[in-house]
Amino acid sequence: MDLNTYETERLTEGLYAINYIIPTENEVNLIAAPLGITGVRLYPYSWDKTRGVLKNLSWDEDLMFRHVSWRPGTSELFARTYSVSEFYRRLENQGETMFFMPDSEIYSVDMRTGAHEKLFGIESTNLIVSTDIEAFTFVNNKIIASVSEEIKDGLAINSERGLYSYDLSDDTRKIYQYGEKLKGLSRFVYISDDERYVYYISIKNTDGIANALCVYDTEEDKTDVIYEAALGFNFINNATVLEDY
Repeated sequence: MDLNTYETERLTEGLYAINYIIPTENEVNLIAAPLGITGVRLYPYSWDKTRGVLKNLSWDEDLMFRHVSWRPGTSELFARTYSVSEFYRRLENQGETMFFMPDSEIYSVDMRTGAHEKLFGIESTNLIVSTDIEAFTFVNNKIIASVSEEIKDGLAINSERGLYSYDLSDDTRKIYQYGEKLKGLSRFVYISDDERYVYYISIKNTDGIANALCVYDTEEDKTDVIYEAALGFNFINNATVLEDY
């Protein structure tokens, strides 16, 4: 939609669903599901504004792009992925065994060239039967993630959740220092390069509020609510920061 004239133009024809829309100066980047496929599969696409061409940038049809994070001012997307075939295999066999999410991998993707690199992966062990990255963002060679772990304790399975910082330079994991301040976090959106501002989506418990888009100032130790979703009217699934404020 042109906000000056209110004229609209349809840009795509072959997509069943669009989960993320990330505009840049020359492209509109999408995480979307194409028509005519079996099951739910979300792939990265880039729509070229100049040529009017939609490109599928996926390099592996078995990869599901569940959550993504964008670096403002770049063409770089970070994506949390898992195997679609493994997801449906586990789903179909959950009567025999408990269902756990497949192992996670995080990739960086250049949305202009399609170049990609695997940054990080979490594999199940004998004791930790599932590790699900529920939300994440990338800053200064670190992945900050909200993680749910299913841990075997004898015959029982216990669930643990936490906010962690994974340093890719030395492959270490630490408890995220601001985790106590972000207890209501449901989605990371972005952390500024100086790591002062943490943008995130929170689940609010306030009467009349469904959830909110927030920014936490680590230096001032305060949280500002950017936008509140009214209960029963709307809900924020995801957000993208295009430039810092």
